[in-house]
Amino acid sequence: ALMTAKTLSVLVTEVLQIVLLTAIALALGWSPEGNPLSVLLLLVLGTAAFSGLGLLMAGTLKAEATLAAANLVFLLLLVGGGVIVPLDKFPDAVQSVLGL
Repeated sequence: ALMTAKTLSVLVTEVLQIVLLTAIALALGWSPEGNPLSVLLLLVLGTAAFSGLGLLMAGTLKAEATLAAANLVFLLLLVGGGVIVPLDKFPDAVQSVLGL
């Protein structure tokens, strides 16, 4: 019950952030493409998965180890998502994996 409540509180916060960012983006002329239901489903599933991962790490590791592991995951996602290094700079084999 505690994990469900924590995940739901994260989802509520996320929904508020998405509504605010979407309103600002629309006011600035953004025209979204794609299926909104698919986007919503992916957001809910992603939030539940990463919230669960964070709660698992927090419940099993010491505070210092949790911080280190969370930072490692964050950095891997930054690099692998093309935020720090553009995806076209990676070798072809790595690009195919990161493109998933």
